[in-house]
Amino acid sequence: DQHVVYKITEVLEKKGWKSCMTGTDEKGDQIIYTRKDVHVRISMDLSYWGKRRLRVIPEWSNKEQRC
Repeated sequence: DQHVVYKITEVLEKKGWKSCMTGTDEKGDQIIYTRKDVHVRISMDLSYWGKRRLRVIPEWSNKEQRC
């Protein structure tokens, strides 16, 4: 069920994580969660046809999209 990962993002938002979206409604867009006191970002793919992949990305990684 691709909608199950949305439950995780609901918890993140309740815990004070902020979100932003990349892209302009094109395939491959992501929603990225950050929190000031945490050294990782959490990224979820938003592609309609793709799987809802949830990734934990260390802040030192500069290869991943940011917003």
